[in-house]
Amino acid sequence: MSIPAYISLPPYDEISFGQKAYYAWADALLNNDNMNNLNDDPYKGFLWRGHNAPWINALTCECHMRFFYDRIAEQSKLPGVFKVKEIYTKIYENLPEIQRIHGGEFFAAVSVISKRKTREELAAVLRRMGELHNELFELLEDGSQIK
Repeated sequence: MSIPAYISLPPYDEISFGQKAYYAWADALLNNDNMNNLNDDPYKGFLWRGHNAPWINALTCECHMRFFYDRIAEQSKLPGVFKVKEIYTKIYENLPEIQRIHGGEFFAAVSVISKRKTREELAAVLRRMGELHNELFELLEDGSQIK
């Protein structure tokens, strides 16, 4: 029940949360200035700084949330927890699209990520994921729908 508080936190030290994080990633990917001096090392420069790469959160954190909610449902016996899992499952279902856009790789090569069309496709996926976080926020903020 504390998820709404966490995903609605204001940005801190250039790091955003929830829907804002996904929108910030999308905007940062579309900012051509951020594509200057890209480096083949994914841990250097823009793509790493400030967690601007979509795969940092999406492919390492979101992919496990659906299992987390299985345990919550199992232990809490809250009937509505499955609605929360349903939203996280929808978020998870966007992950293969990110990897497809990357060319099947975890980290997109500079030759891939530097293309505007690639970044526009990634931004669209990130915005969809952000909207799902907004749905999650609304569902949990109300609270009555998961009891």
